[in-house]
Amino acid sequence: MNVDGKEFLVNKTNDIVDNNPKLISIIKEISKYKKYALISLVIGLFFVILGPVAAVYFYSTWQVSKSFLWLLLIVFAIIIVVLGVCALAIYMSFNRKAKNQKLDQAVTDILYENKSIQSVYGEFYYKFIDDEKTDNFEIKIVRRIPKVEVYESSYKNWLSKRVLAINNNTQNSFHFTYKDKKVSFFIKNPKKFIEYYYSTDSKGNTTRHEKINFISNAAVFMENTKFDESYNGLRVVQEKDPKKGLFQTDSIEFNKRFYINANDNDLRAAKFLSPRLIEKLSSIEVQNIYSVGIENEIYADWFQVKKNSYVHDVCAFDTHSVYSIASFKKMLIDKITQDFYLFEHLFNCVRAVY
Repeated sequence: MNVDGKEFLVNKTNDIVDNNPKLISIIKEISKYKKYALISLVIGLFFVILGPVAAVYFYSTWQVSKSFLWLLLIVFAIIIVVLGVCALAIYMSFNRKAKNQKLDQAVTDILYENKSIQSVYGEFYYKFIDDEKTDNFEIKIVRRIPKVEVYESSYKNWLSKRVLAINNNTQNSFHFTYKDKKVSFFIKNPKKFIEYYYSTDSKGNTTRHEKINFISNAAVFMENTKFDESYNGLRVVQEKDPKKGLFQTDSIEFNKRFYINANDNDLRAAKFLSPRLIEKLSSIEVQNIYSVGIENEIYADWFQVKKNSYVHDVCAFDTHSVYSIASFKKMLIDKITQDFYLFEHLFNCVRAVY
């Protein structure tokens, strides 16, 4: 994002937050709960560890009756550990309050009030994204609170299929026209995959472990008026050729990074892979753009696999990363920036088809 875009979002988020005392009050309440939760956690862990360690240390160094000392230290250790457990219980209470979905709901209700946040998206689009060939931008909201789908399985099984994302009016989305053709952009609910595995130590004790991966997925679809139904299923994929005999272009760089699922004698491949599309895909720097293809509409999709982060629905916000008013503003700016970053690069891929 350029400096002007950053400054625009800073000013807009300042307007939304600073002029809304109710929103500031809720953010301060969330920040307070998180601060108290952190303090309670540190104290609790300190006491739980301190009790047994201190008891062992004093038992080995004090020159008094071992039986009397042992009894005294047991009582001491129990008191300290109980205090630690109480502090951890307080931590859990404050943590639950900080993560209360009602607070997220209250925050998003204010953000969406009078379409405040949607207006920021719209103004940003027309100020920094729009050109003479696009028009009628709008953002449709069907979900205010973001959702993470949870699966107890390996992410690799799902990723190997890479099912093309469909919205079906279940995700927030951008809509506009490009050269009078309808375009939409959306981000699917992120998926959390929990994979369990077991290990056995030298004494035969078995321990269960879990491995967590998140998959994020976004897509742009554009109305297709250029190719007939025989092109459905055709797509360019950013991977090495899965088999020999597939269509090759004259671009060495393109052939290294992409393949098209058409044989070398398939005329559809040559018609779909225009010089403009080949040049665009060969020079693209965005990681994880997976494919550009046709399924009634022209589409481009994006996948990301990470162990500890994911991308939420378009224009959907939560307060998990919020610890202050400043961090709340940063969260808004980062989310809007991320949404437009993904949108712009995916859209550039589909419009290169024309």
